[in-house]
Amino acid sequence: MTVLQKTQEKMQALREQRAAELAEIQKKQDEAEAQKIAAEQKMKAATIDINVDEYEAAKYEENRARIAIEMLGARYGMIQKKELISEADSDAIIDDLLSYENKLSEDFKAAIVKPLRVLADLDEKYMKEIRDTENTLRVWQQDIHPNFRTFGVTMYKDPETGETTDRSSRPVPVHQIPYTGCGEAELLRTFMKKLPASMFEE
Repeated sequence: MTVLQKTQEKMQALREQRAAELAEIQKKQDEAEAQKIAAEQKMKAATIDINVDEYEAAKYEENRARIAIEMLGARYGMIQKKELISEADSDAIIDDLLSYENKLSEDFKAAIVKPLRVLADLDEKYMKEIRDTENTLRVWQQDIHPNFRTFGVTMYKDPETGETTDRSSRPVPVHQIPYTGCGEAELLRTFMKKLPASMFEE
């Protein structure tokens, strides 16, 4: 069982303990309230009968029940405010949870090293192919045949046919800005740059 699971179980047990104590007091409060109502009814009956002894006895019961209600209410509040555990014990549990988080972090970092290295290798191979392809495109346009298409970036009107086309009358580079790969590769590279270099060292 992990520190987290143990702490969650302890937390549940402490909550249940407090809930049980409050429920017990609530039960006693309900009983005292019923006793108070019964005593008030006896006082009313004694008043009708003009029976001083019964009135006095009922008044004593009513007063005792009222005091019990007041006392139990105070005790209920005390339990609600009472610390479920000492500060020292609480600090120890918090320290255990923080240590557990640190261990989780170390385990996570260790687990992602291999996949990250795989991704770094994939990016390196991908970028080499992109660079070679871009270089070939550049040489092709310079030495074999220039490119006239803008691939929809800019549209022109053909003076002879009047049709709209993306073909320029002058050579244009295939890529207006240097192409370094797809957006996903760019995002991956940006992410990788934020990681410690040691993660990619064998």
